[in-house]
Amino acid sequence: MSRLLTLLLYYRAGFIVGKYISLEMLIENTKETYYEALQDCSTGWHESKN
Repeated sequence: MSRLLTLLLYYRAGFIVGKYISLEMLIENTKETYYEALQDCSTGWHESKN
């Protein structure tokens, strides 16, 4: 659902990126890096040490 909303926001902002490239493909290709960054920034979250 969030990917569809992102695409809608791009269209409303005047970007037509979804017509030429697959956002799904970009997300899939960078998924591992995304999860690594998410894990790195959440380390120590519950202890207020991030």
